[in-house]
Amino acid sequence: MKSTILIIFYILIQTVQADTVIGILDSGFDLTHDSLSDKVYENPNELLNGKDDDRNGAIDDILGWNLLDNNDILFNEELRETFPSSVFKYYRLRAKKSLGTITSDELAWYEKMLKDEEFKKLRKGFTSFIHGTHVTGIALSAEGVYSNSKILFKPIRYLGKREEGKWVEPKFTQNPKLTGKKGITYLKSYLQKFTTWQMKKLEAGIRLASNQVEIINGSFGKSFKSLLSSIERYYEIQFDKKPSEEVKRELALYFGSILNTGTEKVVSKFSKLLFVFSAGNSKDDNDIYPHYPSNARRNNVIAVGASKGHTERAYFSNFGATTVDVFAPGLAIESSIPGNRFIRVNGTSQASPFIANLAAKILERAKTLNINLTISDLKKIIIETVDKKDSMKTDSVSGGIANSNRAILALNLSRKMSLTKAIKIANERVEDINPITKSLEEEIALLIDLPSPF
Repeated sequence: MKSTILIIFYILIQTVQADTVIGILDSGFDLTHDSLSDKVYENPNELLNGKDDDRNGAIDDILGWNLLDNNDILFNEELRETFPSSVFKYYRLRAKKSLGTITSDELAWYEKMLKDEEFKKLRKGFTSFIHGTHVTGIALSAEGVYSNSKILFKPIRYLGKREEGKWVEPKFTQNPKLTGKKGITYLKSYLQKFTTWQMKKLEAGIRLASNQVEIINGSFGKSFKSLLSSIERYYEIQFDKKPSEEVKRELALYFGSILNTGTEKVVSKFSKLLFVFSAGNSKDDNDIYPHYPSNARRNNVIAVGASKGHTERAYFSNFGATTVDVFAPGLAIESSIPGNRFIRVNGTSQASPFIANLAAKILERAKTLNINLTISDLKKIIIETVDKKDSMKTDSVSGGIANSNRAILALNLSRKMSLTKAIKIANERVEDINPITKSLEEEIALLIDLPSPF
């Protein structure tokens, strides 16, 4: 009896002192990197015994899991030291092209490499190689307010296509007997089937981490342009011709709608988790052109656009008065990549983990102060304590850029007053973050494609 009481007491102590854990659904993770190696969450409910002790579908998932290959291999070691300097050059020039500062010689080289099929494969591999490690480094950042917070992460290797195994996407095949409206109905039925498969994959990835994390970061997405491209491909298979722009747009809007509705249903099953999704790098208005999965609108979802420091929206970032919640720094963000290296990268992929990090710090502080914070409260604090920008009034729900110091003060004040009043006072007391004087566009940074979930 005495030993049982001691065990229960030990469990309670562990719960009280538990670190805040962020689940990261991404590509590979280099767990040997100095910035990551001591911050991996070790699953206490799983033993190295060849059994699924915590019954989450993964055997011996002590340091994370590879959903795609159904094993614990989180990084492709064969890719180390395989990427030439030309890959880095390509992405730097891509950023310069977007800014309009690329020279004619640079543009000629860039366009040549853009069409090179072998180089295209190399670029895709490079994104997968560095992305998860770079995103994780930002999510774990110890800089700024409450830098002594101990934030851990649960890595889930989620992104990537497979040619075999459980997570091979359903293939679209032609049914030549169906033409006209019946052919369109057939195509839509495939989109529904695909969406069902994609939602099963998303839920499976979440479940691998759901019992051990409080926040899940998803720095990936499918732009409207990508949806249009997919629709054109399926349409040509079915009808042996290209669709009209009107039909293509209508089907892409339908596809985006069911994907995001499906995502809303999935995240609603995990109401005690905060989901942070990147809003996309296509300069699109997500209110008009749906972005998956960030357009999922639920109280436990924050869609994040990228800002240029604390000044304005980054040139590449998507936006949306009702579909993007908040902006965070996403221009020239330095973080970890495999091989114990650090580079600067541009993207909403980098803004999203900034918000995941802030959310983790708020939760960590709430535990210290014994404040019972709901996920809705957490989201409210983040999006209602921003630095408001006149130029960003219609860019997001919040109309501004996250202010970490103000958010933490609002939490502190909520011990003695309502959260609404605490936020009001914090907004009055904490000044906006001083914009940087140096132009971030002058930094050498890579503009990398947002990884696609399919």
